[in-house]
Amino acid sequence: MSLFEDFLGEKNRCSVEPKQIQNDKYATAQMEYKYANIVSDINYDEFENITQVKKLSGADTITIRRMYKDPYNRKLFTKQIYSTNKMPIVKEKTNAWYRRVYLIKFANIMDQSKRDNFLLGKLTTEKEMQGLAFKCLQVLKELHENDFIFTWDIDERKMSSLYEELSNPILMFIKENCVEGRDTWVFKWEFEERLNNWLKNNHFPTSAKTEINRYMRDKYNESNRSSFNGGKIYRVWVGLRWSEKEDTASLNHFNHFNHKIETVYRYRGSLQTPVNRLNPLNPLNEEPKSSYNQTK
Repeated sequence: MSLFEDFLGEKNRCSVEPKQIQNDKYATAQMEYKYANIVSDINYDEFENITQVKKLSGADTITIRRMYKDPYNRKLFTKQIYSTNKMPIVKEKTNAWYRRVYLIKFANIMDQSKRDNFLLGKLTTEKEMQGLAFKCLQVLKELHENDFIFTWDIDERKMSSLYEELSNPILMFIKENCVEGRDTWVFKWEFEERLNNWLKNNHFPTSAKTEINRYMRDKYNESNRSSFNGGKIYRVWVGLRWSEKEDTASLNHFNHFNHKIETVYRYRGSLQTPVNRLNPLNPLNEEPKSSYNQTK
């Protein structure tokens, strides 16, 4: 995200939280004449209302308000770029939203001993920035040839299913570790313990008991059951049992999630033949030599 910011420059970007966009009537004014709105580590509840975000990402006309000035209408083309450790929950579950979502995975977790604390400085030298700009111009040319449609595009139906899972890790945990059925149950204490172990191993924040209960009570009934030796009585969730597969709670499923992300993009075979070809751009006599300028 810092590389994005440095590449665009301070005058060409802003950082307006999604909640500000929805709740602050002056927030959209900050995005006028900006190329991107870059926000790091948004909260999982940021998208409770996405009306304004949809307008911004759909190039709809939006009202701009500035302090002590008359409001006016304008279309903004500021690209919305957010990072998060947990997908925000969205109440509006429509194709209009899911076709706007592009998920980019950041799968690598670098060991502290291998981190380069000066990497950003190395990537933002003048030579490196020239190389990155040159690569962007090459991609821009390809996009122009393809009528500005990406070769790989979103399958809205798969995206809706995936988004619901990633924005609700409890649902994902149940799908992977439980089986629904009549006259079956799991202990509430055991469900909470297994769930939070699974969340830790899959790089999700753990869930408080109140959050777990709020979700589970909408889906399943509670009851009392005695322990297996017939002694103490425990609270249980009715309608679930543990799957019989080998317990994989200690495994890292992050790459498994990445595989799911890859399945939501469909190949647009119709773009094999370029349209509206652009005359080659040759602003420089030779390509800048940098780590960004490598042959495919």
